[in-house]
Amino acid sequence: MSLIQAVEDKIVVELLKEENKTKGGLHIPDSAGEQAPQKYGKVLSMGEDVTKEIKIGDTVSFHQRAGMDVLHEGQILKVIKSDEVYGTVI
Repeated sequence: MSLIQAVEDKIVVELLKEENKTKGGLHIPDSAGEQAPQKYGKVLSMGEDVTKEIKIGDTVSFHQRAGMDVLHEGQILKVIKSDEVYGTVI
């Protein structure tokens, strides 16, 4: 798979599938409740001006309307500004 190289203060992330299960393992359909305001993604590439403590491979949290969706080799990726990242998941 080729990669989109982010530029400036941008970050390219692969969106992660949300788990809609209770702690007990019951599946919750998407229509059963409100969608979470945040999304999660795995960092694939970063521009040279990213100053936050983010590394390639990190899982980051950001607003669901942040950035722009890009179709690349049949996969939807998200290109976001580094200041749109809420934080990394540890």
